[in-house]
Amino acid sequence: MTEAPVTPRPRKKGRIYSIIGSIAILAAAIFAGLFVWEMLPYWQGNRAYASIAGGAVQVDKQMLARPFVPPTAQPTATPDPSARGGYHPTPVPTLTADQIDLWRIRSTIRIDFEKLQAINPEIVGWIYSDHLPINYPILLGKDNDYYLNHLPDGTVNKLGSIFMDYRNQADFSDDTTVLYGHNMRDDSMFASLERYHTQEFFDAHPSIYIFIPGKVYRVDFFAGYVAETHDITSLYQHFESPAQRNQFIASSLARSRFVSPVKLFETDRYVSLITCDYSLADSRWIMQGKLIDLTP
Repeated sequence: MTEAPVTPRPRKKGRIYSIIGSIAILAAAIFAGLFVWEMLPYWQGNRAYASIAGGAVQVDKQMLARPFVPPTAQPTATPDPSARGGYHPTPVPTLTADQIDLWRIRSTIRIDFEKLQAINPEIVGWIYSDHLPINYPILLGKDNDYYLNHLPDGTVNKLGSIFMDYRNQADFSDDTTVLYGHNMRDDSMFASLERYHTQEFFDAHPSIYIFIPGKVYRVDFFAGYVAETHDITSLYQHFESPAQRNQFIASSLARSRFVSPVKLFETDRYVSLITCDYSLADSRWIMQGKLIDLTP
């Protein structure tokens, strides 16, 4: 008589592997979901900014890729009966460094403020760097809260906007104008300002540009430092006295991570760019610069 085959019992080790595999798949799915949830605002926000810039801002990437050659003025002649040939040549004007810089930056980027303000009339300017990923509209709201988590088109998003302190004037006419921006993980908004922690980076990239309707400004940095939130001394709109101005400058220079050759005078206006810093608890990274009007 043939014996019936004995069915082997499920191995306990196989069950353990199966459970571990299921847990691993579940953990991977949860991780993927959290990753998408975390990155979705970045994708949406950056896409919105690209759409805004694409419709109103033109950047000539070829200009950025090649060395800039300044324009050369053409000689002219004015009537002069006493001169040989009846004309007297006029001298060719020499362009200043600021005039050359204005020509270069205007050849690099063009901004249509009518289109921008059709999107949001609270867009008062544009901030641009040709060496950092900073190319954003500047908003001026009714407080310092709304644009912390709203894009220029009003969409709620954690990227927020680059915005001016609500106490400032939109034309940058205050003694100090303050601009805020988040320090985002994908290097967007004002995150790249932290690269100025070293002297070498500052030496290679000493300025940034701000545009408002009819004006082009260059901001020449003179200080960059970390400050606790209760110790932000850059929030002046108007200095009450020369002593207060001098104290503001001295404090900034003393804490700066780099040494700048920029010369400061009593008639200067300043811009402070402020973002979060993670080297200390509840601290801010502050870049301060002198406002140079390239279009007087």
